[in-house]
Amino acid sequence: YERLLLSKEVERQEVQACGPDNARIWVEISATRLSSDGDDEVEDSVAGVLTDVTERKRMLEDICRLARTDSLTALWNRGYFMELAKREVSRSIRSGGSFSLLIMDVDLFKNVNDSYGHDVGDQALIALAHVLQVSVREVDIVARYGGEEFVVLLPDASSEEAYAVATRIIDNVRGEHIECGAVRISLTVSVGLTSLESDDEDLDGLLKFADIALYAAKKKGRDRVEVYCRESCSSPLASTARKDGGDRPGGDR
Repeated sequence: YERLLLSKEVERQEVQACGPDNARIWVEISATRLSSDGDDEVEDSVAGVLTDVTERKRMLEDICRLARTDSLTALWNRGYFMELAKREVSRSIRSGGSFSLLIMDVDLFKNVNDSYGHDVGDQALIALAHVLQVSVREVDIVARYGGEEFVVLLPDASSEEAYAVATRIIDNVRGEHIECGAVRISLTVSVGLTSLESDDEDLDGLLKFADIALYAAKKKGRDRVEVYCRESCSSPLASTARKDGGDRPGGDR
């Protein structure tokens, strides 16, 4: 900081410091250089103020966190997921790596809300979010995409590896029993899967592919995973969803 100050590149800077009782605190340094003005008996020096900005830093971090997370499930929200996913697409293309994408939807979730109320429905989504988090790696990105729909980004995961993850998620969700007061319910999810296969693909296209596969999973009976397969390839993993799947209908699925 002193070197930057003397070069006039910076006047303020935030750093972490050791505070009372060895606690880590954030400090803002605001300083200025005092020149000797050619007096050889007076050395150049720096005078400044240290301000504890730990609370302000925490408030800013809380604001950023709230802007990025879903208020109900505490997962990443759709906007921040899109930001992270675009970075991952760019990174994978640059490095020549691969990644896979899952989109999943709770089967017949409208029946839960209609039968037990939205409070139970909310508790079900919170429980589902927990199941998703414990079913994937720490490096994987899990987000609530909207309503009862969730997305999982799997960096450096092939289709085969992603299929195993999707199957584990389906099994774990099926085995989870959600209790809310006297109500005890279980859920199932349908999953659409796609993977990055060429440098000219982008996130919007991959999301569309995964969504088409999700529609195929719904159409084939729900509680299953379907893999989107390009016209030029075949998949040994599961029945494939083709582009003629059409738009996925809304409402009770």
